[in-house]
Parts: sequence; C-alpha cells; structure tokens
Amino acid sequence: MVDIRAFKGFVYDSKKVKIENVVAPPYDVISQEEQERLYELDEHNVVRLVLGKIFDDDNDSDNRYTRAARFLEDWLDRGIIKRHKEDSIYIYEQEFTLPDGRIMNRSGFIALASIEEPGKGNIFPHENTLSKPKEDRLKLMRSCQGNLCQIFSLFPDKERKVDSLLQQEKRQAPIFDFYDNNRIRNRLWQISHIDTVEKIRNEMSEKKLFIADGHHRYETAVNYMKEMREKDTNYTGNEPYNFVMMMFVNTYNEGLAVLPIHRLIHSVEEFKEETFLKRISEAFEVERVEGEGWENDLSDMLKKKGEKRTSFAVVFKDSGNNYIISVKDNEIIENYFDSSFPEELKSLDVTILHKVILENFLGIDEESLRDQKNVTYIKDWNRSLRMLKEGDYQAAFLLNATPVEAVTKVAEKGLRMPQKSTFFYPKLLTGLVFNLFRS
Repeated sequence: MVDIRAFKGFVYDSKKVKIENVVAPPYDVISQEEQERLYELDEHNVVRLVLGKIFDDDNDSDNRYTRAARFLEDWLDRGIIKRHKEDSIYIYEQEFTLPDGRIMNRSGFIALASIEEPGKGNIFPHENTLSKPKEDRLKLMRSCQGNLCQIFSLFPDKERKVDSLLQQEKRQAPIFDFYDNNRIRNRLWQISHIDTVEKIRNEMSEKKLFIADGHHRYETAVNYMKEMREKDTNYTGNEPYNFVMMMFVNTYNEGLAVLPIHRLIHSVEEFKEETFLKRISEAFEVERVEGEGWENDLSDMLKKKGEKRTSFAVVFKDSGNNYIISVKDNEIIENYFDSSFPEELKSLDVTILHKVILENFLGIDEESLRDQKNVTYIKDWNRSLRMLKEGDYQAAFLLNATPVEAVTKVAEKGLRMPQKSTFFYPKLLTGLVFNLFRS
C-alpha cells in the first residue's frame, strides 16, 4: 500500500520575490555557467540551497551545506519563504514545446509518500545510482532537514480518475503562473479541500509508483530515514523523515514525454570507421545517408526504422559520414548476451547499444561507461552533432526514445536500465514548494 499524504508546504512569498527569478532546474543539470547566472538573477534563488558555490577556504563549519542551512533559516525568518497553514497537495502543470514543434501539457500533483526500500514495496526505481551524489545530497539533507526538490514518480491510472479530480480543482486560480528561462509555462495550485485530498489518497493507495527522475534523491531519503530511526528512541512511524516529497504523474497522461539521451564517444583506441562498420555488419544492417539536409533525413529515418526494429544513427567525426544501423535479427543479438541476462532488458535500444556495440565491438566496458571515460551523454540532437563537429570526439550514436511502458516494465521486475536511459522532458523546477521538517 502506498501512503500518500498532504502537507503544509513552504513556498516563496510572491509579494517579496518574483517566482521566475528564484526557481531553478534540478541541481544535477545545472552547469557552472548556469549556477553563476542563477546566483546573479536573485539573491534568494534556490540554487544557493541546492547547489551552493564551493570556496577554497571551506571547512567543516563553513561550506556549501552549512551556508545552505543559514540561507534557508534567514529566508524563513524574513518571510521570504512562508509556510502554508493548511495540509495541502499541489497541482503542478507544465506547458511546453517538443523539439518536433508539438505543444504539450503535462500535469500531476505534489504530495508526500511514505518511504520504502527501493523495489521492496510499491515504489520501483529503474536506474542504478552512484555513491558520490548520494553522499552529497545526504549532507545537504542533514543541514537543511527537509526535501528541497520533488522526486518525479509515475503511476498507472488508465481510467484517469486522479487526473479527473485534479482537473476539477484547476478552476480556482493558481498560486504561481509564469514562464521560465526555457519558455515553459509553469503553474501551481494549492489544494486543501479535505474531500478531494482523501479521494486522491484512496485512489493512490493501491497504485504502484515508478521513479522517473530523482533516483539519487530517493535513495538519499531512504538513508536519512534509517539514520534518524537509529537516533530516535520514541519512533512511531509518523515522523516527517519517514516521508518524501514527490511529483506524481499518470503514465497515461498525454503530456508525458520521454526524449532520448545520445552518446558521443572519445578516446577509443584504434577506432576506424571502415573497420567498425565491417565488424558490426554481422549483426546490423548498415545504410548510409547522404545529400543536403542529411541531419533532418537522418532523424526521420531513425524514427521510421525504429518503429520496426532497434536502430541507431551513427555520425563519424573525421569523414562526416552518416549511417543508420539496424538490428538484422533478434536471434543474432541474443548471442551477445549471457543466458541469464533479463529478457526485459535485452529488447531495449539503450541496452543493445551499450552491451553489443559499445562493450563488444568498441571495448568500452561497463566501468568506463559508468565513469564516462569514453562516453559523453547529451540530451539534444543538434547539440550532439555540434559538439561532435567542434569537440574532441570520434563519433556520435543517436537513439530513439525509450517508451514509458518499457520503463515501468523493467522497474516492476526489480531490474535497472543502463545509465542515462531516459530523459523525461521537461525537468521539474526546484523552488516551487518545499517540504521542511519543522514542527
């Protein structure tokens, strides 16, 4: 059973700050340049909390984590951030344009969920995590004592009962309505009607939750909970640290968009186009794409080919040649996997790319992929091609998106996809609402 709860959220006071100037993307996608821009945008920007600057003279008593806590307490004391008086859930809606020009609208709700061990209850991750980011987030959580960002989760609701309840509540005015730096419209509604909250809680109680984004933050919340339980001699199970703030989106929501994450390879010894194409021809059909406007042709062909069988686009740096490579026969691909390798993973484009092409044909092992020794992950198609042209790269491997159904299927089996398998677009903004462990 999933225990969903309303909470008294902490939000920026729109009378004291412009909300569009104090929110930020998730911490793990903020570059150094973006961090600097957000610092300059407003002295109360949430980046000071979630990704503070590091200085040479930092020490145990003065560092990015202790400064985050001081900023937070100062903003609370001065009313920059205020607490809602009523237990609430928050409807969050984003209106955005996809790279192909389609206008989409994705909505869900923000509430608390009872924390479970990943994969041992009704909350399922789909990606592996790394220890260093979890250590970083745990230090921040200890300092600020709360959830500063939402974890993005999915739930299946084919009849759209929850969506219907949320839609009814949108008739009231949102508390925030603004366009962010990427021209995405963001709206947030506060819902404190007890009847609506209880109906949503009841509908969600038997659902399974799949983590779409925020795996490191979720596992950090688990670790923090364990840490606090050991210290708490009067533990009841209702303490704030037993719950984590999540954004819940229906897998059947029409605005749920998953984009691919492309791979640029570099520093691969003895990498030659002709040799590589000859080697992969035993398992893949190779089709060259030529002529003016090949970038668009390559993208269109990849989508069409991908509808029938696993396909990738490959662009080589030195020659500028472009190809579509497609799996010849699934039985041939089977030979590259151990018999114990899970069937649910074998069929994924990203698994075939990693296990068959990068590991088998190019010799980039799992550790190198994880540590990005030979691979750079890029979300944008055009940026991938631009970086290939301008940077010290050898080739670009461009993918189709992983379907949402594949994500939930893998997660439900307790399996993990390769790193950087999915990009749920757009990212949730940080700073719209906080869950702080305050009495």
